Amino acid sequence: GLSIGDPFVTLSNLPGAIASIGMIAYTLPLLQSAPRAQLRTTQIIVLGGAGTVLSMWTYLVLSKVSAASSSSALGLFASAIFVCLCASPLSTITSVVKERDASSVLMPLTLATCANCLLWSAYGMITKNHFVWGPNAVGLAMGLMQLGLKLCF
Repeated sequence: GLSIGDPFVTLSNLPGAIASIGMIAYTLPLLQSAPRAQLRTTQIIVLGGAGTVLSMWTYLVLSKVSAASSSSALGLFASAIFVCLCASPLSTITSVVKERDASSVLMPLTLATCANCLLWSAYGMITKNHFVWGPNAVGLAMGLMQLGLKLCF
């Protein structure tokens, strides 16, 4: 949103970004009682992710890369992260099918994912922004898969 000057994308994602940082700050101390390996993995993921984002922005701002190339790089990066986010609930798909129990699939989260992805896909198609509609269409498909699992089991 920032690199293409789209206020709708920027302003709708800003509160979520701030909430994510707050949630990390809040939950990391709670992991003190978790196994040390889990705490270390979480720390590595948080620091690695922050380092990657900051390094990418620094490179794109300080290099002589065109604005269009910067926007494409950021769009691809954000799309990849979003698809991973939408795919994460499907990590239990094998156990859901094997045990015929979808209790690990949270219906409110699944419905919110489907609604979110449907609306952003529509917005992306209207604005002809493939970095918005593309990953959200994939996210919608994954959300519908979760919904199907929940309804079947």
